[in-house]
Amino acid sequence: MVTGKFELWLDESGNFSKENEKSGAPSIVGGILVPVKKDNDQWTTDLVKKTRESYNIIEKYIHGTELRGTK
Repeated sequence: MVTGKFELWLDESGNFSKENEKSGAPSIVGGILVPVKKDNDQWTTDLVKKTRESYNIIEKYIHGTELRGTK
């Protein structure tokens, strides 16, 4: 059994208010469950940095629809 505190990092995409119109791309929500970052945890910073480098993301926020390919 895993114990500890976690955060759920969510990403949403689409126009949820018009989902019933069934036009365009579907609205979706996805995420990953990660341990709560501690002051000495570097891995979350490294994860974001690696994702930015792997997918050539220069914007301030990473959006799931920008993560394409098999990386």
